Amino acid sequence: MNSDKDIVAAVRAALAERIGQHRYELWFGSETQLMYRDTTLTIRTPNPFFQDWILTNFRADLEVSARQVLGVCPKLVFEVASNGGPSDVPGPEEKAVGDSLGRRGSESVQPGDGQGRLPLFEEGKPQADLSNQTSHQNGSTVSSAGSPSSAQGTTTGRGGALAVPWAAKSVPGGGRRRFADFESFVTGPSNQLARVSAEMAATQPGALSPLVFCGPTGVGKTHLLEAIWTAVRRHHRSAAVLYLSAEQFTSSYLEALRGSGLPSLRRKYRGVDVLLIDDLQFFAGKRATQVELLYTIDALQQAGGQLVFAASAPPRELRELIPDLAARLDSGVVCRIEPPEYETRLKILAQYAARLGFPLPEEVCRFIATHFRRHVWELSGAVCRLHAASCAMGRALTVDLARQVLADMLAAREQMVQLADIRKAVCEVFQIDPGGLCGPGKERQLSYPRMLAMWLARKYTRAALSEIGEFFGRRSHSTVISAQKQVDRWLNQGRPPRWAGALGNPEEAIRQVEQYLRVG
Repeated sequence: MNSDKDIVAAVRAALAERIGQHRYELWFGSETQLMYRDTTLTIRTPNPFFQDWILTNFRADLEVSARQVLGVCPKLVFEVASNGGPSDVPGPEEKAVGDSLGRRGSESVQPGDGQGRLPLFEEGKPQADLSNQTSHQNGSTVSSAGSPSSAQGTTTGRGGALAVPWAAKSVPGGGRRRFADFESFVTGPSNQLARVSAEMAATQPGALSPLVFCGPTGVGKTHLLEAIWTAVRRHHRSAAVLYLSAEQFTSSYLEALRGSGLPSLRRKYRGVDVLLIDDLQFFAGKRATQVELLYTIDALQQAGGQLVFAASAPPRELRELIPDLAARLDSGVVCRIEPPEYETRLKILAQYAARLGFPLPEEVCRFIATHFRRHVWELSGAVCRLHAASCAMGRALTVDLARQVLADMLAAREQMVQLADIRKAVCEVFQIDPGGLCGPGKERQLSYPRMLAMWLARKYTRAALSEIGEFFGRRSHSTVISAQKQVDRWLNQGRPPRWAGALGNPEEAIRQVEQYLRVG
């Protein structure tokens, strides 16, 4: 070689050929400098995180590329441009990062939503020691898993490895929570379609895209997102898969506008094979961020990528989403997840109790499943409270003890509207017999008030569709959906139906029933 610059150029070319042009540009482009002098190759990185990552994932590639050019391996010295401090041998923090990442493999992405939220039915198991943390100059914190706790992950090209691992939440005792999986997801009629769709998205990425899970809190939306992440990493090891919340996407977008640049942001999110975004409703009112998300969706769709979202309601019902984004999301598969049915609640309770090693008597299990129907967080709270009380009191768990321990939770539930309350109110307002309202009759005198009762049940209770249908005359969940749509049409059209001698205006009828329930 004629000069040190020629040597550096040759090493760069050999390295790019070895690791791929996209990964090379991402990690060894203009931000990382290579200098050769006196048999020493210096790698100067823009920040400590780059240094940690290159040390862990590309040191061997650097050695091979330099040996290919020089015939021997030079001494490698790593520096951070901001402080210029040499780092030929990794320090304690760097070694912890390298060891942890080495165990997972350079393609691993660690989950974390930045909110400390645990997935449904999740089992945290002690893994690598994460108690060691290194603070970086940019204010973010990198755990010994080697990942920034802020949403600043970076990815390589589609089909390649993810370049920046997501933050893993450390837990007391040096453990790290693991993402949920399909095995721990309790399936029932309320979530069966969502479960099947999620498994298809995980095993055949791109087959159902975009895929949107929607429903109230605590029905398993986040669990399914995490299960897809777990399954993709298990079955498609080379796939680039990224999970984040809508808040993290928004923060990344604002940060890009302030300084890091939109091209960098787009490389992060448009170069993945599977993109999972939680809490879609957080984008409401954020027009610029929604436009960026829309273009990201278009880019991934054109490349055959898989997009999965979770939201509190279907996209068309999130009023503050821009029309183009709502239409794009509705063009895929939208799976509504309802609160779990009675049988599903029993299975969930059994799973919670088994995890705690807590024998939950069948009668107590039925008692909890009967009184707590909104979401799994209520079930989880009830089981945990009963477990603690049983241990503290040293008493066998009975229904009476459960009623005593859960008295405040039960009182809060009793203040809420129940299906029986709606039946009583509708029968009182329309002067009809409860047996007729919940019977097989299809006369307008009964069917119209029954549809209104189902509509009110959907509005004021968290009962599943199947439970509402069963309560109002053993009808199917599709009948409940049809009734809800029919009442919505009455209200939107402003034309009163033929109430057959009852109240002629549906809005007035609803007002009177709500007044009776004292919820209007």
